[in-house]
Amino acid sequence: MKSIKLKLVMLYIALVIIVMIVSGTFMLTQVRSGEIVKANILLDEYSELIRAQIVVGNSSPYQFQEAFVDAKFTLSARGMQGCIIDAQNLKTVAPREFLHMDFGDSAIIAALNGQVGFSPPNKAADINDTVKEWISCAKPVYGTEEEDQASVRYVIYTRLDAASMNESLADLTFTILVMVLLAMFMTGVMGYIFANTLTGPIITLTKRAKSMAKGNFDQKIPVSGTDEIGQLTETINEMASELSTDAIRRERLDSMRKEFVANVSHELRTPLTTVKTYSETLLDGALESRETAEDFLRVIHSEADRMSLLVKDLLELSRLDNQQLSLDMELADLNEVIDQCIRQNRILAEQKEISVRFDRPRRETMTEADSGRINQVVTNIITNSIKYSPRGSEIHICVNETRGYYDVVIRDNGMGIPPEDLGRVFERFYRVDKARSREMGGTGLGLSIAKEIMEAHGGKITAASEVGKGTSMTLRFIRHG
Repeated sequence: MKSIKLKLVMLYIALVIIVMIVSGTFMLTQVRSGEIVKANILLDEYSELIRAQIVVGNSSPYQFQEAFVDAKFTLSARGMQGCIIDAQNLKTVAPREFLHMDFGDSAIIAALNGQVGFSPPNKAADINDTVKEWISCAKPVYGTEEEDQASVRYVIYTRLDAASMNESLADLTFTILVMVLLAMFMTGVMGYIFANTLTGPIITLTKRAKSMAKGNFDQKIPVSGTDEIGQLTETINEMASELSTDAIRRERLDSMRKEFVANVSHELRTPLTTVKTYSETLLDGALESRETAEDFLRVIHSEADRMSLLVKDLLELSRLDNQQLSLDMELADLNEVIDQCIRQNRILAEQKEISVRFDRPRRETMTEADSGRINQVVTNIITNSIKYSPRGSEIHICVNETRGYYDVVIRDNGMGIPPEDLGRVFERFYRVDKARSREMGGTGLGLSIAKEIMEAHGGKITAASEVGKGTSMTLRFIRHG
């Protein structure tokens, strides 16, 4: 029996059978006891009737026999029979049909001892020698004044045919049996329906789990309720959603990995090709011209610097990814860090006649940070702003204080970033204008490194831009104190 559904149905049927058997047995027992009590009452009344109309006023067995005839008592009235027993001689005195009856009945024995006796249904022969089941009653009759009043003189014995009671009990047993069969059928149907409400979702969940095991996370199981199975269904749906997302936050990572490898290969191949080409030219005779040779060597040196910078940035990202970068955390004033970055980039800004304006707050802006790394981030953004801003423009820097944070905003008037590129500017090797970026010596890793450094400080970096109007970079730092 491997099916849970079948187990549940059989369990319900078994429970109903047990309940019906117990309740049916109790009902039969109670009904039987009630019928016996009623029979005892009838027999007691019949015994009293015999005593009043036959025993009282008559003293001899002959008179008793005649009285039975005169009183026109039918021996089987309402299924009852009665007789009078001489307690002294232990024989039946009237009517004659009972002369050979058995005196071993427990009711008769009780009456001979001066007590009213009742015996449960037992088999005995009737006046026609037909064996039947009888319920019997025996009442003692004491002697008259002339006789010993303390001794039992006669015993009035009455019995009732138990056939009608047995028929009633048989009818009741049949009714109970029909009810049991009907209850079993109804329980089987209801149990099947109820089992379906339990096993149906389980079967669906099993199929869903098998589908998930094969990598299919798109299907959603309908939630049929708020019970334990409904909660399990919701949990599996949430798990499937998470796994689906994970399969996508993995496909995307795999795609980014492939793109990263391709970008690294391209970034290294371009300067290597230049170095190889220029060195071969020098070996082929360009060394004879000093001016040409020096020009070629300057290009080779520049490309070597570019490769060195690329390798340096890659190592930096690797340390950040593996959490191997140790930060020298200390209390730092963001105002001082920004002033230092502006001084470091003054010559580059003056070459393009760009002014860098810093609205320095009057109060200190203290944060816990690695000043060198923050300098690296701010310098990277200022350098990018200078590179991509037109000659004679302005770069504006301000610090906004919010609840628990300092927001350093660096805004330029450059060419801006298209909306479709804005969300990817922090990706590695991503450039909005690839050709122009390479001409300016960028590796495409600066903003990625800046993002990693800010997140390592518990902050973040965001970008806002409008094409033709400029870009605004916001650095969020945790406020100290």
